[in-house]
Amino acid sequence: MSNDQSSTPKSKIKTRDQIEQEQNPSPQRQPTPSSVLVYVGLVLVMYLYWGLFPGFPPLELEANLATSVFIRLLVIFLLVNRSMVGWVIGVLLEGIYIVVFSVQIAGIGGDSAAKLWGLLFLSIALMALLLTRSTRQHVFQREPQVKSPEGPTPPPPPIDDPEAPDQTREPSSSSRSSSA
Repeated sequence: MSNDQSSTPKSKIKTRDQIEQEQNPSPQRQPTPSSVLVYVGLVLVMYLYWGLFPGFPPLELEANLATSVFIRLLVIFLLVNRSMVGWVIGVLLEGIYIVVFSVQIAGIGGDSAAKLWGLLFLSIALMALLLTRSTRQHVFQREPQVKSPEGPTPPPPPIDDPEAPDQTREPSSSSRSSSA
């Protein structure tokens, strides 16, 4: 072993990390689509609008706000990391907000609920961003397969077709008989 290392130039000696990376390559990371980034921005705008503008409903600094912010951060984290669970939670959360704001507008009256109309509009925009094609493709797209650098491996024959091994043998045997 030491004899091999002495004959190999130092520029060709690989570190353990390089060898592990060649044996187990990681897939390239896909960028987060702009619809998810706009979703994050609109969530921030929604909380600023909710807190800064006067009217009903006030943004209460209690446990409900902390829970809401935590769930929003969880959804954002899961969306960026391509989790289907995060997308489902986000769609349910936005659906709940749309229903709640609509019911509150109906209870108060449409003329005196300017803040609720704005929150309803922002909730609908957030739902639309979750349902865009780029967000759905980002979440539901399968992870790219990483090919090992060892070389191509032949695909296994289909299991459903019992004649597949016979068909692969026939051309090779016919080629031998024609060449002989």
